[in-house]
Formats: sequence, structure tokens, C-alpha cells
Amino acid sequence: MAPPVQPGDSFPDWAAQRQTSPREIPRNDSTGPWSAQRQTSSRTNSKGRDVNAEAKHKMSWFAAGDRERQALLAAIERDYAPELRRISHDWVLSRGCKLQAESKNDDSDLAPPLPRYLDLSEVLGIPNVMLSAMLAAKCRDQNILATKERQQRFAEYVFANCAENSFKMKELHLGPDFAKAVALTLSFCSRYTELNLSGNALGDQGAQTMATLLLKTTTLTSVDLSANDISCKGMNFILRTMLINRSVKALDLSSKTGSNRNRFSKLNAGPLEDLLLRNSTLQRLSLSTCTLGAIGAQGLSRGLVGNQSLKFLDISQNDLGDKGACYIASVLKESALEELNLADNNICDEGLISLACSLGSLPNKMDSSSPVWSRAMEATKAATAYADSVTFLRKTVLDADEQALWPEEGSKGSAEEIKDAAKALQLAVKAAEVTLPKLKILNLTNNTATSIGVRCVADALQANNVLERLSLDHCDHRDPDNGCYSLIVSLPVNCTLRHLGLSYALLGSNGLIHLAKVVATNEVLCSLNLSGNLVDEKSASAWKITLCGNRSLKSLGMAACHIDDTAGVILAEGIGQNQGLESLSLRDNALRNTCAEAFEEALLQNGHLVQLNLELNSIHLRVLSKIKQLLDRNNKIRDKGLPDRYRTRIAELTECQKEVGRMSQVLMRNRQKKRVALWKQAAKVQKLKDEKEADRQREAQVEDRLNELLETHEQVEQEIALLEGTLKSLRAEGAQKISILGTRIEDVEDKTRIGEIQLTKLRKQLQNFEEKASTELAAIHEELDRAMKAQQSAALLSTAAQRNLSTFTESLNAISEDIAGGVNPRHRWTELQEVKTRTAAKAKPRARRPS
Repeated sequence: MAPPVQPGDSFPDWAAQRQTSPREIPRNDSTGPWSAQRQTSSRTNSKGRDVNAEAKHKMSWFAAGDRERQALLAAIERDYAPELRRISHDWVLSRGCKLQAESKNDDSDLAPPLPRYLDLSEVLGIPNVMLSAMLAAKCRDQNILATKERQQRFAEYVFANCAENSFKMKELHLGPDFAKAVALTLSFCSRYTELNLSGNALGDQGAQTMATLLLKTTTLTSVDLSANDISCKGMNFILRTMLINRSVKALDLSSKTGSNRNRFSKLNAGPLEDLLLRNSTLQRLSLSTCTLGAIGAQGLSRGLVGNQSLKFLDISQNDLGDKGACYIASVLKESALEELNLADNNICDEGLISLACSLGSLPNKMDSSSPVWSRAMEATKAATAYADSVTFLRKTVLDADEQALWPEEGSKGSAEEIKDAAKALQLAVKAAEVTLPKLKILNLTNNTATSIGVRCVADALQANNVLERLSLDHCDHRDPDNGCYSLIVSLPVNCTLRHLGLSYALLGSNGLIHLAKVVATNEVLCSLNLSGNLVDEKSASAWKITLCGNRSLKSLGMAACHIDDTAGVILAEGIGQNQGLESLSLRDNALRNTCAEAFEEALLQNGHLVQLNLELNSIHLRVLSKIKQLLDRNNKIRDKGLPDRYRTRIAELTECQKEVGRMSQVLMRNRQKKRVALWKQAAKVQKLKDEKEADRQREAQVEDRLNELLETHEQVEQEIALLEGTLKSLRAEGAQKISILGTRIEDVEDKTRIGEIQLTKLRKQLQNFEEKASTELAAIHEELDRAMKAQQSAALLSTAAQRNLSTFTESLNAISEDIAGGVNPRHRWTELQEVKTRTAAKAKPRARRPS
């Protein structure tokens, strides 16, 4: 396909399409872009496609004057030809397609009425061909056929999720083909600022395509690619592209439990560090459940040192451990982070202690050599005062009587004593020199630290005046004797913490009682979650007294606390006297009708509580309906209690919203007229450009032809001059060769005459030789005849000698046995020698015998 348009390119609205159905266009209108279609009968080609629709479809593209889009259209029709043949070219939604129900504005009086037929291309600003390409790519990824029914459902889904500035296609099992279609669409459409493709299966190939989009886009500010089966290779594509991108402020590459999880590795630590060091636009980064590990945390920490734009970082469920937590803690003071999520990271005491030191935790022991006391004039005295103040405040809280928190006028209750002790500790803390990070929200839920590490984090709240929300859910706060050992000291001193999460924190009854005492004195905390902690009658009584006097707490969570009817009635008495709580959650407890009736009576006196969650309790529906009526009454009371200026402003905004609805209709009509006019203008401009282009091409052809003729003429003249010179040289060479050849001919004629004379002489000599040779030849023939006769005589003699020799041989063989030595004379001589030897041997013994 053709490459996308570069950022900053401007062109007319090439997506101009009709807003109403063709049947709503007046018949007597002979002008406009659809007149040619109305005057031409519907024709279909051999494949059953509407030829007029195709011509109209292409005209809207060609009218823009961009040749690149023509090539793009041809590429789309070529690549998705099988799917495009099965669907319609028009993306028109009728009123019966649940358009009103899917409208995001619930106020029917304020929302502009939708037309009878709605052109999806007009609403989204996306051409029909791009919508068709997205549907075809979706069907390919899901391995299904593209049909008109699926096209209608897809159009409804797109209208519901992409009609605003957000392009959302979540959890549809979309793959790399759809990623290409989306990248192509968004590269031409600049209305979207948010892209959400979470829960799909883009993979590394789709991630590479999205990286190409991020390289080109200048309008997207939020990109969500979570849970898309992207490995470390695909992550590097995105991270390296983000080095160049300067529009995206929020990037989500996290994962979810299950399939298609995004995966980081140690190979991503370097690109992640480069991203944070070089990108000064990114403000929110989510990397939850991406298997970062300690190595990834190290790369993040190095990048956070030089980054001053990132405000939100979610690295939960990455198994950072103590090592990774220490890396992050070491750079908190130098970074610009305001929200950090470290939940489910298997952080133990060492990691939490390191985080606590970065958050401003003061030394627990009386150590005057610590650098935090270096600013004080007398370090030893300052450290001693701090230790004594902590001890005194803790003892005051533990010894305080929860029943005497709010005494009658004229006497000093336990709450006042705690406040006085907290003021002394505040003065001691001010003497310490502590550099605090900019962190406002910290989530440490569900880590594996013991109460030692949790206490250090709680101690940091004494000096930290920046942190506003802290979540310590599913952490260990067990202390059998003095529950919430550090919180009961930190909460009275802290003046910024507004939200505290302590669900499933194993606080115990004593911990809840002491926590109730310090919450009663805290005037900043507005949200507290105690879900999952065991609340008995004694702790319920302490919270009843706290609720009676505290007006700053707005939300309290006590879900799954095993609260029975007795404890619930006690809490209901506290709600009846409370003047500040607006939300209370008692979900999944052991409450029954008695407790519910007590809450009903309490709500008759309490006009502030507007949310009360009693789900998963054994309460009769009749009582729940009465409680709901009372909560609705409190909502109305709260709305009426708003200042007059708020009500006036709300009425003004309501009128403005109605005016916006009316102006939207006018704007829609004007936009339609404008686009039609732009379409006509673009068509004429394109025609003029085409004519100019044709004239320019013809002129260029004539000039090229003239230049060719001139060049040919020059070449012919040069060739003529060259041939004339060649002719002259050839003539000179020919005359010279003629003279040389004449001389050679005379020499040859002389040699011929001499040769004839010699030939005559040779003929005479040959004749003489032949006569002499014939005479000698006759003599030789006679001698030969004599030799032949002698040869025959010799042959006869030889035959006779052979016969005689054969006869002699046979005779000799016959007498060979009688002759000594046989046939071989040598054997005969040997035998004679042997006979002589034997004879001599016989003669010697005879000579010796006489003696």
C-alpha cells in the first residue's frame, strides 16, 4: 500500500459523503455530486457490483487531487478484493439500528435529533473505503467471511465506540491485518486523540505497524496497547518510536491475567531508559504485569533520573522484589513522579524500608549523627526531642479512653490530649532536614513485607507533607499488643493524607480501636478502607464514638468485616449522630433485619449519608427499599443545599448545552453544504489541474521531439563531414595502392615469361628421362623373372629337407631308450661320467683286499 501522509499535510475534506439516504435527495435537483448517479441507470458488472456506486466511491477520492490516494485506493481494492465483493460500499445506518440508545447523551431534550439515515463516513470523517478495509482486515484476523450482516453490526459497534474523539476497539481478537487498516485510517484522520486496542492479538507484527503510526501521528495523545501478545521485540519497536513521538502523553503497554500478555525482558531495559531520558512529552506510563523484574526496574530508575515529565507510573505485578524496589526508591526524590503503583511486586521488608527512607522516614533510634538532624543547631537535643515526642504520642494514644474522646463542654477529652501530643511531635519533626519526593499517590497493595517494613512506610507519614493517597491493602499490620504501632503516631501528625487503604491488613480489634482514636483527631483524612478486618462489638463501639465527632471523613469501607447484628446496630447509632460521612460500605457481612432497621432509623436523623452498600447481607428487600428511599432523600437534600451560585451556573450550563444541541444541527447542515461545495470545487480544480498537466505534457512532448530532431540533424551533419574526410583518405590510399599493384603486375609478367622458358626445358628433360627409364625397367623385369624361378626351386628343396628331417627325428626317438643320454647329447655325456665313477669306485676295494 501507499505510504501514509506525512504529519502536517493539509488537504480538502476528501471524505465528503452524503449524510442522508439517496431516496431523501430531491428528484428535481439536477446539481450536486449525486446528479450523475440519479441521471444514470443502475448498472452492474459481471461480478454483481454496482458500477455507479464504484464510480461515485472513487470520485470522492480523486476529487481531493492527491495521486497518492488513488494508488492507495487501488492497493486496497486489490488486497481486499474478495471481502469487498461481499459487502456494500455505503456505510449508512438507519434509525432502527439502536442509534438513540447508543448515544452517549442521556438527556433526550438536550441531544440533537438523529436523522432518518446516518452516514457513518460523515459522522466519523473516515472514507467508506477505509471502513471497508477495516472490516475486511477484521474478518481476516478472525478467519470469518465478510457479509452484509457483519458489516451492519460492525458499523453499529464503530458508531458506539468511535463517534467521539476516542477510537476504541477493545477485546475483539484483532490481529496484524486490522492494525495495518487502523494505522492507515488514523494517518489520514486527525480527529482522534485516543487509541484503545487493548485485549486483542496484534503481536509483534501489529506492534511494528503501530510503531509506524506513532512515528507519523501528531494528534494522538493516549495509546492503549495492553494485553496484545507483544513480546520484547515488539516492545522495542514501540519504545524506539516513542523517542521521536511528541504528541502521546499516555502509553499503556500493560497486561491482564490470561492470554495475549505483553512481555518485557532484559533487552527492553535499554530502550526503556532511552525513552524516559529523551521523551519530554510522556506523562503516563503503564507497564503492569509485563515481567519487568529487577533489571527492568533498573532501566526505569536510570531513565527517571533525567525525566521531568512523567507523572504516572504503573509497574504493579512485575515481581520487582527488594532489589527492584530499591532501584525505584533511589530516584524518587529526583524524578517528577506524582503517582506510583507498586502493588503485587513481592517486595519484602528491605524494599519497603528503602521506599520509606525516600518518602521521608526519620530514624527510629535516637541517632544524632544522622544527616536528617544536620540542620538543627543541637543535633543531639533535636534527636532526643523527636524520640521523646514519638514515645509520648504513642503512649497518649494507647492510654486514651475511646469512650471519653468527645467529653462535655468545660472538660478536656482524650482527643484534645492526642492533638496536643501531635503538635509537640510536629515541632520536633520540623527540626529534621528531609528532602521529599513529589509523589502524591502510592500503592503498595499485596506485597510480602512483614509488619517491620509496613511500620517504616507508616513512619514516613510523620514528615511527608506531600503524599495524599496511600494504599497498604493486603499488607501485614499485625501487632497483638499495640495494633497499628506506627499509624497511630503518624496519622495525628500528618496534614496532607486524604485517602488511606488498609483492607485485609490484619489490624485486629486493638488496632481498629487505636485507629479509631487517631482518625477522630485527624481533620484531613476523607477516605478510609478497612474492608476485610475483623470488627467486633468493642471496635464497633470505638468507631461509633469516632463517627459521632468526626466531620472530615467522607467515605468508610467496612466490607467483609464479619460484622454481626450487634456490632451493626452500634455502628448505626454512630451514623445517626454523624454529620460528615457520605459513603459507607457494609457489603458481605453478617447483618440482618435488626441492623437494617437501625440504619433506617439512623438515616431519619442523618441527612448527609448518600451511599450505603448492604449487598450480600441477609436483609429483607422491604427494609432495603426504605433505606434506598432515605438515601435518595439525602441526595436531594444535598443538591438543594448547594450554594445559589452553583444552581445558577448549572442552569446556565443547561441552557448552553441546549444551545449547543441546536447549533450542532445547524453546524451539521452547514458542514454538509460546505463539503458538497468543497467537493465540486475540488473536482473542478482537479479538472483544471488535469488539463494543465495534459498541456504541460504535450508541450514537453513537442519540446522533446524538437530536441530529438535537432540532435539528429547535428548527428547527420557530423556523420557527413566524417564521411567526406574518410572518402578523401580512401582516394589517396586507392591511388597509392594502384601504383603499387601496377609494379607488382609487371614483376609477375616477367616471372611468368621466365617460368615458361624453364617449363620448356623441364619438359625436354622429362621426355629423355622417360625413355631411359623404360629401358631400365625392361631389364629389371627380366632379372625379376629369373629371381622368381630361383625362389621356386629353393622352396622345393626346403620342402624335401623338411621331410628328411622329420624322418630322422622319428627314427631317433625310436632308439632313444637304447642310446646313453637319450636324445639329448648332454644327458649322454653325464651318464658316461657316472658310469666311469661307479667303475672307479668298484675297482678301489679290490686293490685293498690282499692286504
